Amino acid sequence: MSDPRTLRIADYHYELPEERIAKHPPADRGQSRLLVRRDGSISDSCFTELSTHLPAESVIVLNNTRVVKARLFFTKESGARIEILCLDPADQGPMEQAMDRCGGAEWWCTVGNLKKWKGGRLNCTGGPPVRRIQVCAEAMERRGGEVRVRFSWKPDALTFSEVLDTVGEVPLPPYMDRDAETDDTERYQTVFAVREGSVAAPTAGLHFTPDLFADLSKAGHERIELTLHVGAGTFKPVKSERMEDHAMHSERIEVPVTTVE
Repeated sequence: MSDPRTLRIADYHYELPEERIAKHPPADRGQSRLLVRRDGSISDSCFTELSTHLPAESVIVLNNTRVVKARLFFTKESGARIEILCLDPADQGPMEQAMDRCGGAEWWCTVGNLKKWKGGRLNCTGGPPVRRIQVCAEAMERRGGEVRVRFSWKPDALTFSEVLDTVGEVPLPPYMDRDAETDDTERYQTVFAVREGSVAAPTAGLHFTPDLFADLSKAGHERIELTLHVGAGTFKPVKSERMEDHAMHSERIEVPVTTVE
């Protein structure tokens, strides 16, 4: 087998018609289609049938990360719209600690329409009339394609998690090519998500339902968890000719001792 780092991206290009890309999830999570390959043959199934396709006493490892509304939109006085996507706390501290900060926080971010943001502060306001939140963003430094942004907000007693949940939007994948909608807050989230920190959902987990977990347990399959906060690198287009030349974003992963055991 050749070194995977030398793989040519061009060998993996294929045509994917726009109309074959689902822009919305099915009404029922479990009704997603499932492709099954067994003994060299391929067949269609439904995700609700997963327990019947797994080997006996399988161990299912779930990523319990929770997607945050990490996309913020600001409008300059000129009318230019600036999009800021929060990636990682600037101090590289624990994600939970960063989300619990009150009054101010610094994050590494990607910025859409960056050329229109020459400097100065950006402001936006969101939330219901009885709970308006004012958010200010200031660019501190640039690192490659990322910007360290200092955020401050009023009321400053709110945590950054509360600010994002009120003012931010769910960062849907670019290939969905639509704005986030109210239903996405719940549907672009797994039913077992508990630990905030991802800017994208662990997509394979989106199809699990409580009923399916009951079926899996009844069939003797075990369920364990870890936390991997999915970063914006999952959205980053591959523009290099070879795999080894494509720079990936780092991601945080935590594996409990019980899971390792």
